[in-house]
Amino acid sequence: MAAEQLTCAWEREKLVRKIFAGDIPLPLVRIEASERCAKHVPLADVAKWIDDRMEEVRRECQAMHGLQNERSAR
Repeated sequence: MAAEQLTCAWEREKLVRKIFAGDIPLPLVRIEASERCAKHVPLADVAKWIDDRMEEVRRECQAMHGLQNERSAR
């Protein structure tokens, strides 16, 4: 149980760093002015980000399979 909690905390910290760095385009809202306060990402924004990523993956998959189909036809 303690290992799961540490892993989860590490993943949260990593996510927060990636959001602040601009690697993941999500709004991060601090609940209070303190740096150590709880942080929140609106669920609608997370859902949109997931949908956008899925669309990217679908395009990549179609491109890969399209190339593979062309190669196998040769």
